[in-house]
Order: sequence, then C-alpha cells, then structure tokens
Amino acid sequence: MALKPSFVVLTGATASQTGGSNVTFTYIGENKDGAMIFADLTATDFRLRMSLELKVRNFAPDAGKPNGFTQQRQSYVLKIPKLLTNGSVTINTVKGEIAYDPETSAAERVTLIGLGQSIIIDSDLTEFVKNGNPA
Repeated sequence: MALKPSFVVLTGATASQTGGSNVTFTYIGENKDGAMIFADLTATDFRLRMSLELKVRNFAPDAGKPNGFTQQRQSYVLKIPKLLTNGSVTINTVKGEIAYDPETSAAERVTLIGLGQSIIIDSDLTEFVKNGNPA
C-alpha cells in the first residue's frame, strides 16, 4: 500500500450533503454501557434495522493527566445490517469519535468536527475510506 506524499484536507469548511433520502432514527433505549440507541423503525424485519449508538464519556478527575482530567469523548457507531445471499445477516459499521481536553474552546471543537468530516468526504482520501487503499 503506497501513500501519497501529501494530501489536502479543508479546515474551517462547512460540510454539507446533497441528494439522497432521509432516514429517521427513533430513540429505543440505552445499552449496558450507557449508549443511547436509535433505530430505523421503518424496516419491518428487525434483523435488518439500521441502528445508531451515541455515547458520551464526560471529563473525570485523573491526577496522571496533564491538567488533572481525562478528555471528554463523544462517539457514535452506525450499524447497517446486510442480508447475505446464504440467508445470514452481517453488520456493516461506521464509527467515529471526538475527544478533547476540558480547556478546548467551543471554536476549537468546531474545527475538530470540521476536520473529521473533511477526512471522511475528502476526495484525496475517498479510496482509503472506501477500500482501505490510500492511493
């Protein structure tokens, strides 16, 4: 696997989507780890329902960290079931996480979010995100 010598990712950009269709995720409860679970209830076969898990880990005191606190983390896991030709079901996933120090400003958090979005949709990284091949 050969990496490009460099690539550009937009910072300060506003990510937006065009086209496609809407999927409504409805809150259905929490899992054992405290993640909020949402599901696409329009799928009549519950085995094939897309679901989205949203989890927050708040700052916590930790004397071993540079400023005495852990980072706050927000994470998501999108699960998309796929019915295979042999009748089995597999789960395709998309995961993401943002972690930041308590001293990170709201503007800095917006920059982190924008960079994360850019990495997912940037044309230079599309092949990596799609196929694991950073050409």
